[in-house]
Amino acid sequence: MTAGATEALAASLLALLEPGDDVVVFEPFYDSYAAVTALAGARLVTVPLLPPAFDPDLDALRDAVTDRTRVILLNTPHNPTGRILDDATLRLVVELANAHDAWIVSDEVYEHLTFERPHVPVATLPGASERTLTIGSGGKTFNATGWKIGWLIARPELRDAVLAVKQFLTFVNGAPFQPAIAAGLDLPDTYFTDAAQTLARRCGRLSEGLRHAGFRVSAPDGSYFVIGDAAPLGYDDGAAFCQAARAGGRRRGAALGLRAARARRDLRVARALRLLQAGRRARRGDRAPGPPLGVTRAAGGPPHPQRFGKGVDRPVCPLAWPRCDRGRTRSVHRPRSTRKTCSTRPPTRS
Repeated sequence: MTAGATEALAASLLALLEPGDDVVVFEPFYDSYAAVTALAGARLVTVPLLPPAFDPDLDALRDAVTDRTRVILLNTPHNPTGRILDDATLRLVVELANAHDAWIVSDEVYEHLTFERPHVPVATLPGASERTLTIGSGGKTFNATGWKIGWLIARPELRDAVLAVKQFLTFVNGAPFQPAIAAGLDLPDTYFTDAAQTLARRCGRLSEGLRHAGFRVSAPDGSYFVIGDAAPLGYDDGAAFCQAARAGGRRRGAALGLRAARARRDLRVARALRLLQAGRRARRGDRAPGPPLGVTRAAGGPPHPQRFGKGVDRPVCPLAWPRCDRGRTRSVHRPRSTRKTCSTRPPTRS
């Protein structure tokens, strides 16, 4: 057990690497990979995942793995593309690891958050179990990232090598939370399938909204993220897009333009998408409402746009108008100073 998957990753790389070793990783990658590799004095060798499907060039992977390669670091389902590495890629990784006597460190924290394509643990492939360290986490599956409960699974001699490093990072972590995560892992399969289906529904809504806002959107296989390409909006650089959006006063919308996390409440996602759509209309000089975000306005909702912020009119999200028992509506998006309260709400106790 470790302080999240990040500590398992750090302890593994620090245990396995020597200065001058190579670590092969698919790019883009979780930023901790580069930091821990540098801390170990090793060299990061990247193999790009190519859009729109975000599959690697297998010839580039063969060229990247050499006798200097000590670790092939995988992340599947992948952060941030949501790609589940296909069988051909995984089998080639195992083949190259055996040929060059390299270890496979497999970051599988999103293993339960997959859609139509199933996740295949790397260690279950032929020839992989003896040289694979599998990293998992309860934070993503149970929405408990603050608990920082991760784990590592490997054969005993590999596990003991990692443990020798881990005990000098944190000797123990989150002891009261460990039994809770263990109980969660014993839940019936329906819990995990329901969680994945909920994310898939939000993925569809978020992807649709980003497309309406002008982005080119990839289709993830799982994980928390949707990648939106701002090139159709006239930007070929993500940092430039964020700076332009921030200068326009839409900082929250800018963050969604690059890597849109969908593990959020529906209302927050809907509001962020309205910000992006409003920004697109403002650039085009178009004040008309954009297409609906996969939902329709609730009956009895206001016929006029609601004002948010300084001088920006946006269509009202239908989710923002819950109905009370008497059929009246109230806003949950208005600033606190102007928020209306339903007259049927019971008085609060002093």
